[in-house]
Amino acid sequence: MYELHKKVSPNELILGWYATGHDITEHSVLIHEYYSREAPNPIHLTVDPSLQNGRMSIKAYVSTSMGVPGRTMGVMFTPLTVKYAYYDTERIGVDLIMKTCLSPNRVIG
Repeated sequence: MYELHKKVSPNELILGWYATGHDITEHSVLIHEYYSREAPNPIHLTVDPSLQNGRMSIKAYVSTSMGVPGRTMGVMFTPLTVKYAYYDTERIGVDLIMKTCLSPNRVIG
């Protein structure tokens, strides 16, 4: 699938992958290893849509191998600083969605 995408959009690169939820799981390591074959140091983005504390939590990580010389024993995910960049039209949509979260009947009008 990626090979077909590269034919259509040769200038686009895989930067990483994302998952919903707020935790890194044992599955994250396996998926991250897969993406490491396509990108030199992939970014793992977690998006928690549950809106705990009234906010959508978005976190980013890169992996670092751990172990002794010559043998990797595991992977540690190191958090990155996330900076939000968006167009005004996108912000309007997100603000509208956030207003419905605070409304008891999930409707604004």
